[in-house]
Amino acid sequence: MRARKDGTLSLRNSVDIAFRLIEPDDVPALRRFHERLSDNTVYLRFFGSMEKFSEDKAQYFAHVDSEDHFAFVALDPEDPEEIIAVVRYDHEPGEERAEYAALVEDRWQGCGVGMELTRLLIDEARDKGVRYLYGLVMRENRRMLHLLRDLDLPEQECLKDGVKWFAVSLQAEEHCPSVYDEGVLALFKGKGKKEVAEMASFAFVLPVLPGQEENIRRVSEALGGSGPLREEYEASRRRPGINEEKVWVQRTPIGQAVVVYWETEDPQRALREMADSQDEVDNMLKQFIETTAPAVDLSKEQPLSNELILEWTAR
Repeated sequence: MRARKDGTLSLRNSVDIAFRLIEPDDVPALRRFHERLSDNTVYLRFFGSMEKFSEDKAQYFAHVDSEDHFAFVALDPEDPEEIIAVVRYDHEPGEERAEYAALVEDRWQGCGVGMELTRLLIDEARDKGVRYLYGLVMRENRRMLHLLRDLDLPEQECLKDGVKWFAVSLQAEEHCPSVYDEGVLALFKGKGKKEVAEMASFAFVLPVLPGQEENIRRVSEALGGSGPLREEYEASRRRPGINEEKVWVQRTPIGQAVVVYWETEDPQRALREMADSQDEVDNMLKQFIETTAPAVDLSKEQPLSNELILEWTAR
């Protein structure tokens, strides 16, 4: 694909995608755009589920000043009233860094629309005096990570709590600031990021009753990487706001235990919603707990009293 400055992106298959600056009148189209996104795309972009893209959110995103807040939209070639992609940057007046975000409708992902809109956005950002972009990307969001690395610009990343923090210099010959620099860290810690909730880490251990190896195997095969209920399992974790889940079986001289790790804004809410859910996967997991590891009674409020006594993170 090559980008032209006449308002279109020309695909290799000769399909032309119109693009333009976002406009206040785009509020209804933005809301329809979000309604068409899959749960997975919403999860990767907004770090969790989103039941509704509100009028207020749409108004905020549709109103830009073309200086400190700038956004391009790409339009559906078959229906120019519909938006298929958005890229934007936001920065404080006088700052040399800007926060970057991009979102592409599922059926257009992998076509290069996001990349070419980002290149156009970078040209605009340079003209406005922006020296580098920063942002957060979930480590599962491989398309976005590839996009950032394929820009051929100096880039730095670090992984923290399941999220990639990145900074990209807009000058090929210029050193990219470290994501550990105090100025960048201050931005990541909430100065300009309103969308990402602080995630709490939570772990619990469920002792396993003797002779339950077959139940453990059955659940892991159904919900594992290529299991028949994998998609349903992922959706069941996102609904109550679980950002990451890891489950281990620990075998010890005194018996087996299931060790569960969550990153979630509200562990108590996650447990309550799992207890109330009639979802197929949640019912399977509740049955598993009841028969295999009955240390938790999900019908009652659980005392969440984890005490962190030791921590270390490599930089």
